[in-house]
Amino acid sequence: GKGQLLFTESGGNHINSCAYDPVRHLVYFTYTLTGAGGSLNQNDKTLRRYDYNLDTVGVVTADVHATLGIPTFEEGVESAAGCFFNGSLYLGCEGTDGGQTSGRKSILWKIDFNASYVPTTVSQAYATPADNGAGTMLHDWGDVGINNGILYDFDATAAAGYFYHKDLLSGNLSGFSPSPSTINPRQTGIDYNGNIYNVGGANSSSSGSIVKYNLNGTVNTGPTITIDGVTPTGNWGDAGEAFLPKTDFGDAPATYDPAGSDPATTEEDDSLHLGVSRPGVEWVKKTSSDATGDGAEEDGITGSMVVGRGTITFVPTIKVYNHTGSNATLVGWFDYNGDGVFQASEGRSVTVPSSASLQTINLPWTAINNTVPLNRYTFLRLRLTSASNGMTTSNPTGYFANGEVEDYEVYVTTTLPINNIELIAQKKGNTSLLVWKINDQTGYNEYVLERSTDRINWQTLSTEPASGTNTSGTFMFNDSKPGNIAVYYCVKGIVNTGEFKYSEIKGIYFQAPSSLTVLPNPVRNNASFRLECNNPGLAIMDILDFSGRKVYQQNLSLQKGKNEWTVNTLQKLNSGLYRVRIQSNNEILTTTLVITK
Repeated sequence: GKGQLLFTESGGNHINSCAYDPVRHLVYFTYTLTGAGGSLNQNDKTLRRYDYNLDTVGVVTADVHATLGIPTFEEGVESAAGCFFNGSLYLGCEGTDGGQTSGRKSILWKIDFNASYVPTTVSQAYATPADNGAGTMLHDWGDVGINNGILYDFDATAAAGYFYHKDLLSGNLSGFSPSPSTINPRQTGIDYNGNIYNVGGANSSSSGSIVKYNLNGTVNTGPTITIDGVTPTGNWGDAGEAFLPKTDFGDAPATYDPAGSDPATTEEDDSLHLGVSRPGVEWVKKTSSDATGDGAEEDGITGSMVVGRGTITFVPTIKVYNHTGSNATLVGWFDYNGDGVFQASEGRSVTVPSSASLQTINLPWTAINNTVPLNRYTFLRLRLTSASNGMTTSNPTGYFANGEVEDYEVYVTTTLPINNIELIAQKKGNTSLLVWKINDQTGYNEYVLERSTDRINWQTLSTEPASGTNTSGTFMFNDSKPGNIAVYYCVKGIVNTGEFKYSEIKGIYFQAPSSLTVLPNPVRNNASFRLECNNPGLAIMDILDFSGRKVYQQNLSLQKGKNEWTVNTLQKLNSGLYRVRIQSNNEILTTTLVITK
C-alpha cells in the first residue's frame, strides 16, 4: 500500500491515459482538466511520453487528429483511457459532447511505433456507444487495460458502471454489473502476474485504494494507498501496467548473488547514494568477473584497493551522500575468506547522518584473518539505504526501497622475499610459452602452474618438484590450448610449512581485440556502429554520459567478422560527449561518441 514517485510533470496539474511500454521503458500519457477553471479542454490533442532511461518528458505528437487521424471530439484527449500491450499503445477518446446527445461512440485506437519511437500505423481496436443521443450517458471511460489478449474496459458511468471484457482475438464481448452495486469501476491496473486491479476512489472526497478485480464484477478489499505518508483522496486520473522500479544492482561475480535468491538491488534515490554520481537505471543485474559491470557510476571509493594476507586491518574510505533528512545505514561486506560469498560475519555497519554535503566515512575491519591467497582478487560490497529500512550485516543480497549498491575488486599482495618466483609469459603463435625462475628454492616442495580466463577461477596446468635447497632453478611449460582471447597465468610455490607463495599474474592476448567504430562522429540524429568481432555471441551495448549515467542500452547478437547496426534515437540525447561500451563474455570495448545539435 505504499506509493512511490515515478516522475513529476511540471507542464500540467493532472494527467490521464497512462500506459507503460516495458521493453523501451516509456510511459505514455495525456494532460486533463487544462481548460478554464479546471474543465476539459477540447483543444488539447497532445500525446506525451516519459522516458524512464533519460528521466525526461517529451511530446509524441502535438495533435493526434492532424498527425494520426484520431478524432477527439469535444473533450480532446483529456477524458479518456490508455494502456500498452504487445508493443502497441491503446488510446481511448470520449465520443460524448458532455450533453449526452452526440449519438457517437467512444473509440479505442491501437497505435504502433517504428524503431525511432515515431507512431506509424493507427487502427480502431474497440468502440462502444457513448450516449443514446437523447440525453442518457451509456459509457464513460474509467480506464482500460489489456492482459493475455483480453481488454478490460472499466466503465465509470455514474450509477450505471460496468466491467466489460473484450477478447481481441475472437471479438467476443462480455460484461458484469458491479456486485455489490456500490462498487465503482475506476482505473484499471495490471501487475506482472496478470492480476487486474480497480484503482482509485469512488468520488472526489473518498480515499483511494488498489483492490483486486475478480473478473466477475466483484473486487477484493485492500488497504488505502499512502504517498509520503499522505492518503490521497479522489477518483484519481489514471492507473497503468506494472513497471520495474528505477533500480541499481550489484555487479560482483555471480556467486555473490546466488541463483534462486534476490540479488542485491535498491531503488534509485537522488538524495541517497554512494559517491558523487547517482546510480544509473538498471533493468538486469550485470554480473562481471571484476565488478566493473556498472561502469563509472560506482565512485563511492576511488582508486584501487590492495590488502595484505594474514592478520590485517582494512579501512576503506567511502564517499556518501545522504540528504534525506534522516539517518542512513552503510554496510560493507569484505570477502576475506575468499569463498565467493558475502557472509554476515564479514560485514561491518555504520550510521550515516543526514547532511547537505558529501560525507567521507571510514568503515573498518580490524585484526581480521585474510586467508585469500597472495596475488589473487577478492571482493568488497557496499550497500547504503535509509536506517528505517532495517538493513544489517545479514543483508548482502535482497531488495531495499532506496539507496545504492556498489561492488569492488580487492587485490591481495605483499612484498615478496628475494627468493620470489619470476614468471615470464610469451605468445608463440596460438600457444603460450611459460618460463618461471627461482633464485633460491629453500623451503619449496613444488611449483604449480595455473591458468585462468577471468583471474578468479584457476586450473592446474603443470606441477614441478622443487629442490628445497639454496639453488636456482628454471622451469618451462608450453600451453598448447589456451582457448581464449585473453588468458592469465600464475605460478604457485608450495612451501614445506604448507603455505603458498605466488608469482605475479601475467596475461597474454591471442587475438587482437575486436575494434569498434562510430560513423559519423560527431553525430546529430542517427549513427552507424561497426564492430570487427573475433568471437561471436551475445553482447550488450550501453551508451553512458560522462557522469556515468546510462542513457541507452541494446542487446546484440554478434557474428565473427564485420557487424554493423544503426541507432536511430540519438536525437533524444543532449549535445555532449558520451561513452559507448560493448560487453561480451570475452571482452569489453569502449569508444567515445560526440553528439551535436
